[in-house]
Amino acid sequence: MKNFTFQIIIIIFLSSCQNVIVSDNEKGVHFKRFGGGVDTTKVYKKGSYLIPNWDYFVKYDTRLKKGNIIEIENGKITIRFESKLNEKDVGKFHRSIGGDPTERASRIIEEELINFDFSKINLKNKFQFQLQLFEKCKSKLSKEYIELSKLSIEL
Repeated sequence: MKNFTFQIIIIIFLSSCQNVIVSDNEKGVHFKRFGGGVDTTKVYKKGSYLIPNWDYFVKYDTRLKKGNIIEIENGKITIRFESKLNEKDVGKFHRSIGGDPTERASRIIEEELINFDFSKINLKNKFQFQLQLFEKCKSKLSKEYIELSKLSIEL
């Protein structure tokens, strides 16, 4: 009788699970509804995982992604950038920020562009402006678990 009960429990448990596949260039985070939320230290790599139906699983693309920002104020400024989610901090990103890392990078670059003190820089020296903006954005994005690898400006 004990063996039969154990088999029934196993069948119920396995039938109430979903199979999640994490591909190359992806990392996953398991949110445990009844188990304390997201374990920020556990990042799921490529593979197949069984997740209970009452939990959910979020996959993040960790490839380098390109983004564009067009700012029109005293002329046209186009900013092109490349960023990616820091693979080892996927759990921390999901827990504290969430969403699309490229959209988050775009918002932060836009904020830095808006807050940039243009009076202190000669816009004719595009390289100096680009370098200062890159350093500010890279520093701010690293605190949000996103790596900024490239930033270019077209005036």
